[in-house]
Amino acid sequence: EAESANIRLDDDELPLVRRMIDFLYKLDYSDEGEPPNPSSEYEDGAVIRESPPTDLLECSALTVHARMYAIADKYQIPGLKDLSKRKFSTTVTDKWNNESFSHAVRVVYNSTPQNDRGLRDVVARIGREHIHALRDRGEFKCVLREVNDFTLNVLNLAVNDLPTRILPAPAVKSTSTPVRS
Repeated sequence: EAESANIRLDDDELPLVRRMIDFLYKLDYSDEGEPPNPSSEYEDGAVIRESPPTDLLECSALTVHARMYAIADKYQIPGLKDLSKRKFSTTVTDKWNNESFSHAVRVVYNSTPQNDRGLRDVVARIGREHIHALRDRGEFKCVLREVNDFTLNVLNLAVNDLPTRILPAPAVKSTSTPVRS
């Protein structure tokens, strides 16, 4: 790579790499749903053919921001990570009630380390806040079955929202001896 002045990023989708480079120059990236590049053919390192996406959910703003967050983590670009989290958080407040939210949950939990709570906390909070509306959506039910960490996070938030005492606390007998003066 040093001899040829070329850097190969074969593991990453071309539209995401373009956005990452845009961020490095402009401190921003496009939210437009440019299709990802699930498969490309290369000849001598140059792209000769790009296949169109098979899934339009990959083009949603939520998915774009989640994938940008993951690529920022991978290449250790904190500014990009912060920006993509902000964009994701802003977008999800309006886009939680459609299929793209469930898809974004999968992307978040499959592309970030378990200890990285950035987007995981955001989607878990949205899932908890809107559980009554989301629980009847088929794709959300599938996510709850498939993404166990997400389900556990939503459940923990729901339990934390419960009143601390639903029933009276049981009486506890004191085993200490009263102090006499």
